[in-house]
Amino acid sequence: MSMYQDWAAKKLGYEAYTIGWTAILKAELEASRLLLDEEHELLPPGEKDGNNYILGRMGLHNIVIAFPGPHAYASAAELMENMLQTFRNIRFGLLVGVGGAAPSLPNLEDASKDIRLGDVVVSDPNGAHGGLLQYDLDDWRTNGEFHIKSTLNKPPGLLVKSVRLLRSDQSFGRGEMGRYIQRAIAIKKAIGQSLIDGCQYPGQDQDRLFEAGYQHVGGDDCSKCNAKMVERRLQRDTKEPEVHYGLIASAKKELRRAEVRDKLHDVSLEGGEAERCRDPSYGLRYPQRSFKTNPGGSNRGIRAAGEEASIGTIKISQSTNSRVAKRGSF
Repeated sequence: MSMYQDWAAKKLGYEAYTIGWTAILKAELEASRLLLDEEHELLPPGEKDGNNYILGRMGLHNIVIAFPGPHAYASAAELMENMLQTFRNIRFGLLVGVGGAAPSLPNLEDASKDIRLGDVVVSDPNGAHGGLLQYDLDDWRTNGEFHIKSTLNKPPGLLVKSVRLLRSDQSFGRGEMGRYIQRAIAIKKAIGQSLIDGCQYPGQDQDRLFEAGYQHVGGDDCSKCNAKMVERRLQRDTKEPEVHYGLIASAKKELRRAEVRDKLHDVSLEGGEAERCRDPSYGLRYPQRSFKTNPGGSNRGIRAAGEEASIGTIKISQSTNSRVAKRGSF
């Protein structure tokens, strides 16, 4: 009997679900769904709720995974706002996706300290910031100034404690990401499919960090770029991704310029978000409307440290990042 056949098709009420989870991209949805220990029968959304949902359980918690329709264009904030209209017992939201890194200069003594392709950044409160902040990329392009526009309220104490435990487990070699990945592979094999296409790590030779002043040449890859402009970095002894903790920035446009990346690092930033956004308030990330009292956390899989971002790197990042969210949240 396959793992999917073992899953009970339970039907629970709306009030049974307490954790919201957003998935904008197809790869995010598939990686997130593979982490469910059990799927539940769907419930019809509210009258004004345009979201699609996957319902299920992770550990002891009932989860609502929200995603837009095939032709819809929605931000994570819109997904969460709709979700709260239908599932009124949601305690907090988790935004799990992909983003660019804001690394410091390569660490030539410890390769695990560098942010690499496929690594994960978990938002963690830092000083006055709640773990996520909003910046304006247009201000940078206009006058070279970097402005933090707003920050998210600090996550609930339960999430903060979970992150602390996750960090402790990681330092003692008790992380469970590898087990979750192997379980996902087993589930896909059980239904006659391979793991999400493009999720395999492409090798360290494909993960290159160029000097900040170098401008990308060519299309979606770096085949035409000058290899002499690549920063020297230590080779890692393992293909396992590392988990980093710090601030995550969000903007209406993607982080693709190295000089902006380096400027963001000056405020102790680790990652930049790549989710689509129409509303500059981006409710999930900032203290506005419903999430003033229902704040959440954010994890980001690192897809590219400099100029490049391909579909393959997005899938690699998401497949590892969702596993950290499952372990860290529960």
